[in-house]
Amino acid sequence: MTGSDKKGVVFVTVPPVLEDPKVIAELSAARWLLEQKNVCGHDKAGAGLEIFVSSGAIKKLSRGGSAKTNLLRYAHFLRTRFIGAKITVENRDSNWLDFQDEHPYSIGVSSEIELLELCGFGPVEVTAHAIEKYTERLGRKLTRAWREIRLLIKDPKLKEIRFRKKGLNGKTPSKNSRYFYLPTRQIVFVVTTSPNGEPRLVTTYLIDEIKQSLIKVIPVCEGQA
Repeated sequence: MTGSDKKGVVFVTVPPVLEDPKVIAELSAARWLLEQKNVCGHDKAGAGLEIFVSSGAIKKLSRGGSAKTNLLRYAHFLRTRFIGAKITVENRDSNWLDFQDEHPYSIGVSSEIELLELCGFGPVEVTAHAIEKYTERLGRKLTRAWREIRLLIKDPKLKEIRFRKKGLNGKTPSKNSRYFYLPTRQIVFVVTTSPNGEPRLVTTYLIDEIKQSLIKVIPVCEGQA
């Protein structure tokens, strides 16, 4: 429910092989309601949002403090797009659940992570670590981070860069990493590949942190010289 009048029922089918089915079901329903049904507004992120849940495990997952690694993918949306939202555990007031919904929804479970488009590269997963480092190093608000990153990595001024033997912070650049530099904001985005072979944006740096190690700019967006 999002108010006394706006409420409904969502049935979630969870495969029997999955552990913690109740938590997975609740996370799946919350994500579907927020991202697909847009019950709290279109293109919503974490700013000004409070989500009431029935499981303390969900609150722990949203903070990155849970040991249940099997649930991380299902809670990814809370640590990226909806980071900064207030997560409140509320399992006392359940009287409103007794009403009969004439048009309930039925959904399945999806562990797919929302991808954002990186100019000239393609879709990438934005990790929780990338969100945290972006806010920490640029002094930005958590609730704005996901939207800002989504906008910045689509910028046609984005350029791929390479380094000398010593790159970021004097360390040898990883052979499995690619670096994308936005000169107008002096930001470097680092993209690696997950164990499953999926590209993901893992961290961000300010150009000052890499000093003069930039040696080559590689155009990655259409129209760059």
